[in-house]
Amino acid sequence: ELPTAYDMGINYQASPILVENFLAASNRLEQVAKERLPSNLTFKPQKRLHMSLAYLCCLRRNETDWVREILHEWVAEQRPFDFTVQFDRLQCWHKGHNSITNIIVADEATQKTVMRMVHSLYDKMKQQYHIPLSFESLRENQMPIHMTLAGLHYEGDNDDIRPVIPAVHQVISELDHVYGGSWTGSGPMRVTHDPKHSAKGVWHAGPRPKKS
Repeated sequence: ELPTAYDMGINYQASPILVENFLAASNRLEQVAKERLPSNLTFKPQKRLHMSLAYLCCLRRNETDWVREILHEWVAEQRPFDFTVQFDRLQCWHKGHNSITNIIVADEATQKTVMRMVHSLYDKMKQQYHIPLSFESLRENQMPIHMTLAGLHYEGDNDDIRPVIPAVHQVISELDHVYGGSWTGSGPMRVTHDPKHSAKGVWHAGPRPKKS
């Protein structure tokens, strides 16, 4: 089993109001979790505010690093980006038998905009480089477009988190009532500037996929 590979090389500056609301909601969730949820339930804050474009799983070792290069090539073709992002609700997802992920979900317009970008990337991978995508890799079969606010989990692998899901859902609903629809202020956040790439060496385990 291969470790998960994360590409953190594309960065944008978020609006101050989004950062303020994100931190306030995270702090409030931690406080309420300590007051109302089991004491052995661990709160895991999100260290980096981000919104993921795609989760590509089930790739061969010799495909993973090439996909990163293809992604950077796709970014160069797409830029400068110009789109708006709005978040409208909080949700809790039963991620594993001992964990829950609490996410800030993008609104319907943002879902459609970002999904068009996702499928543009998919098309490049499949049509130009002939890299197949598994059912699990398709964004439609995963979580909606979102930012992760924080996680809740038991340290023990044998602990079942399902009994506390209703209580977590109630806490998230209360937070959603406070912040829902106003994460970015009175209107959506516009992304208009060029992304920056991190300089990081890449090791390739196989030949570059042939481009059509």
